[in-house]
Amino acid sequence: MEGDKNLTTQKIKEEGPPPTEPQQSEKRFKDTEGGDGISSGPKHIQESLDTSSLKAKDQSMETLIIPKRASTRELNYIDTNNILPEPDPKEEAEEKLKKEEEILKRTAKKKKRTIEFENKIEDINELSELNIFNQYRRLKKKSSKLDMFIRDKLTTMKESLLQPPTKIKQNLKIKISSTYNEKSNEWNLRIQGRVMQNEQKKALQGDDYKMLNFFEKIFIDFEKEDQTNYLNIDWRKLNNADNCSYDAIDITRSMIPEKESIKISIKFFKEYSPKEFMLSEKLSKLIDIQQGSIITIVYALWQYIKLNRLQDRDNRKIINCNKEMEEVFMRETIDFSKINSILHRHFTPIEPLEVNYEIIKGEQEPTILNIPVEVNSRHRTDLEDIIVANNINLITSGEMDHRADEESLFDKDCLNQEEKSFLSKVGTNLRNKAYAYRFFTEYAENPKLKIQNIILEQKKYLEVMSSKEHDLTFELEKEEDHSHFYQQNMNWIVPEIEDYEYENEIKIKKERELIEATQKENEPKDQEEPQ
Repeated sequence: MEGDKNLTTQKIKEEGPPPTEPQQSEKRFKDTEGGDGISSGPKHIQESLDTSSLKAKDQSMETLIIPKRASTRELNYIDTNNILPEPDPKEEAEEKLKKEEEILKRTAKKKKRTIEFENKIEDINELSELNIFNQYRRLKKKSSKLDMFIRDKLTTMKESLLQPPTKIKQNLKIKISSTYNEKSNEWNLRIQGRVMQNEQKKALQGDDYKMLNFFEKIFIDFEKEDQTNYLNIDWRKLNNADNCSYDAIDITRSMIPEKESIKISIKFFKEYSPKEFMLSEKLSKLIDIQQGSIITIVYALWQYIKLNRLQDRDNRKIINCNKEMEEVFMRETIDFSKINSILHRHFTPIEPLEVNYEIIKGEQEPTILNIPVEVNSRHRTDLEDIIVANNINLITSGEMDHRADEESLFDKDCLNQEEKSFLSKVGTNLRNKAYAYRFFTEYAENPKLKIQNIILEQKKYLEVMSSKEHDLTFELEKEEDHSHFYQQNMNWIVPEIEDYEYENEIKIKKERELIEATQKENEPKDQEEPQ
């Protein structure tokens, strides 16, 4: 036993004393002190660590001892008061309920208890703060899209107003009738015309296009035998166009006692803007145009020259004629700057529309003519109506100030910029008040008619804002807008509807099959039962 004790004492001397707890925590405090700059703790712990480490170095320098981590009981410098307690789920739920109750108290003052979002009605008591925020965010996105749409349409409106109006083909129906009065022995000739358009829109917009607007002149010629008693009648449009705002022409004359009928010829000369001409046969074959204005004819001829490369290389104004052009113009070369004078030789005025009519003493059925005419597109006037009705300002603030300076009744030197802007605001407010007064007075006189007109106006504004100028055909009456169109075409409408429903059923079945297949794939596999 004594020999064993001696052996253990020798080993202890060689290896050194066992490591103490402060010695174990020496390395930890050194690392924290050197690396992070954190204070190592109270002074009495640091002194014990320094003395124990010096003794260990003196006793054994060969062996490296791995220190153990110090216990939390010895590290008295840790502040346990700063450690937060774990959150209680019950308290969190109570706080959420309190917040929801506060929100509901704010919204409970309103009379309506339901709010409709995206075709879903939800009780306001079930709405949460997150749901209201999501709905507000969607509403904000929709409003931004609407603002962008309106801004784009306003720019297109401004550009379209600067361009010349386009032409739309319409049908002018002319009715020629005559009556005879036995007592006064007089006959009356009446020529009446009207542009055919939708009755509902005509009542709202008014009949702006009169018959005499489409004609430059109208001649009524009698036979040579009757010219001794009757003079030929010529109607011509004046430059100021004061005599063209009529739908009819009435002519009364006394009947010759010897005759029972009078034969006349009526010639209608259509007005074209710009003026159009008939082309000679050779020129019409060359450019494939029979009738047109000078601009269209020159443009067509220029396209022919470019396709055939007839310009001179040295002087681009000179055109070297080919065989076809030599036959038309009887020249080898043409100076393109003088092309208008050369083309006028091949122009002839357009022949009038001539109608032979006979006036008799008895009753007679009227003759009806359908004349194709070109009308300015109402797109421009509709845009102007929208701008006036809604008080839209297409002029920038700088242009407004410049125009206010030019048109102001006051002295420019006496007014400041603030005073000028104030006057412009007063003018806009007065216009808004006048518009509101006009609206309410019309509504008070006849509410039903005013509401119908508002609905039609809004429909027209939607068509104007959501379509382009060349797509506008709302002057013409659409057959699809009436029920008789579908009643007369039931033979092909019903099978089309059946085919459409059958295709939809097939699509729904395929979608259901795909949903079922994906659900089966996503379902977890059944766990194997333990043996």
